[in-house]
Amino acid sequence: MRETVRRASTLALLLALGAGLAGSGLAGEAEDAASAAYGQVHSAFGRKDAFRQSATLPLTSDATPMQTLDGETAFPAQLTAPSSDAYLTVLAQPAGTGDLQVVQVSQDTDLDGTPDALYTVPFWVSGVCANGVIGCQPGTWSSCRFHEWVADGSGRVGLREVPASSLGGCYCLNNDCGSNLVWTNLALVLQDLGGGAVGAAQAARPDFSVSEVRVDPPTITYYGQRVGDAAPGPATAVTQQRYYRDAPALDADAQTELLTQSADPESLYSLTTGAMTRAGTGASRSACTVERSVTLEEVTWADILEDRGGTEGSFTVAIDPVTGQTYVQWVLGRYTASSWMPDNSIVDQTRDLYIARPERITRAVLTEVRADDTTLVVLGGTVVFGQPRLCEFDGTGCSRTAGNTTSFPNLDVTAHFRNPGLLQGNARVFVGNNGEGYAVIRIEVDESCDPVEAAANLCAGFEADPDCTLQDESVDGVATVRNANPTGLVPLGETRTITGGSCVLDVTRAWWRKERTYLCADADAFDFADAEERLGAIEGSVAFGAGTLTYTDRRRDETGAWVTEDGSIAVGLAPAPGECERACKTRRSRENTQAGSTGHVTDQRLSTEGYDFFYKSCGPDDTCPREAGEELLIPCQCIDGFAEAATVLLSLRAAQEDLICSDGTRK
Repeated sequence: MRETVRRASTLALLLALGAGLAGSGLAGEAEDAASAAYGQVHSAFGRKDAFRQSATLPLTSDATPMQTLDGETAFPAQLTAPSSDAYLTVLAQPAGTGDLQVVQVSQDTDLDGTPDALYTVPFWVSGVCANGVIGCQPGTWSSCRFHEWVADGSGRVGLREVPASSLGGCYCLNNDCGSNLVWTNLALVLQDLGGGAVGAAQAARPDFSVSEVRVDPPTITYYGQRVGDAAPGPATAVTQQRYYRDAPALDADAQTELLTQSADPESLYSLTTGAMTRAGTGASRSACTVERSVTLEEVTWADILEDRGGTEGSFTVAIDPVTGQTYVQWVLGRYTASSWMPDNSIVDQTRDLYIARPERITRAVLTEVRADDTTLVVLGGTVVFGQPRLCEFDGTGCSRTAGNTTSFPNLDVTAHFRNPGLLQGNARVFVGNNGEGYAVIRIEVDESCDPVEAAANLCAGFEADPDCTLQDESVDGVATVRNANPTGLVPLGETRTITGGSCVLDVTRAWWRKERTYLCADADAFDFADAEERLGAIEGSVAFGAGTLTYTDRRRDETGAWVTEDGSIAVGLAPAPGECERACKTRRSRENTQAGSTGHVTDQRLSTEGYDFFYKSCGPDDTCPREAGEELLIPCQCIDGFAEAATVLLSLRAAQEDLICSDGTRK
């Protein structure tokens, strides 16, 4: 349906424009105006140097204003902070051997206008690379060592020795490759030296940007800004460099800004999303989230056990001095010696314990039993231990001797503490005369924090709505659904450190946050059946010839009946489009002294002369924009370079394979 409306709208617009142009006779004027506008845009932005002058410098320097395309109005447009006098300067001085005897890099790292760092290369430079330099025995290509540009955290540059394979785009400078190579190509040499040094500095300090480069042999100077330190702006402006080493903050700030914009119905975000919600369709897009939250609940021994009292005994809480674990000492019976009479009696000493969290009881051990004359330990009605002396009790009498017996059984009785609810403990003492008895149970508990988990599913309504379909889903930043199709990507589980009170716990979950977008059909969707009928009639009958467009329209009249009408529009003859973008080919000679770990070009070739080739788009006047020293090879025309490109690619592929031996190891 959306495609139907779009095509109908486009056709209607074309018919209206065609009628307007034909009726007013402005077709020729429109063509002339379009050609003139194209010429202005191409002149301002169609070439590298023109784009730099028209866009790059005005946006990064206060010395160059932005201008309108006709050049009549100039205005300031700088987006970044003012530059220092010189951000980085490279000085190079060659020696008689052709090597660079002096290479110095001075920097203004804090952009206050005063250089504060100076690095001098501690050897003669025999070759230059895109990211470093090569030092050999002066005037020769022997005993060569390879060095890469690096920078510290403040952006101060230096060199470190690396294998030859770590460098790229290298070439030879000294007399082993030719004569006067440096003086002949000094501007290029300075650009390569400076490019490597400033690239290393920017890798360490990405908040610096280069706005202008000036070559004044024997020096090259880079002017730069610290991005984000621009002139005063809105108080809420956020500098982007704060996200370089804190990427998660970018998502958090974006969500905060989204919530702020969503709450303001007059904001650009609200106006845009509101306009797009029902733009020519019978459906709306809605965003929602499913977010998991984990909090920590502190658990103490009081949450696990509760002493409900009894006839004799005690209940105390202590901490093991060795393990630091909390335990409860539960005593059944009486410590006092010879405290029970009369003779030949049975004394039941009970105590109740309420178990609220049995899963938190890690271990229960019967550690000590005292008997005078006999003690049975009963838990929940089950005898777990008996400690007799020389006493045969038949219910009416007991033969006895003086004294008592103490045992340390260390018997594991954890199984009796595994059910929630009330547990009755009993020290049943058989007394011959003036006896006593007790049992001591050590109950160890787990007081670690409990994770309490919840999921806020704000998408539940869309999930249950049959008229809604999932269009996009991102799980913890991983796109799992895009344009209603699964991507096949699955996020890895993430571990988060949760804190709450005195609790700290690492929690791992398969996902934490899901962001979804649903497309839901509106209940009051428009009926485009008539529009489709009319579109089909017009689109199927449109014909163009001799500057006239004819068509057959089918529509409903005032009574609702379908009527058919023929119509025509004189639209004039449009200029025939070009077969291609016209281009030209040029070349410029240069000295080829490329070098690598195996030597340089002059070791393999008789001549160091080479060429750089360029393909350029032609201007409105069909002229080739050549620069000084460029030779025209192919004038402006439709260039088909497929065969040449295919040959170059195949040559590169063959050369690459030559670098690998049959064992797969590069030689």
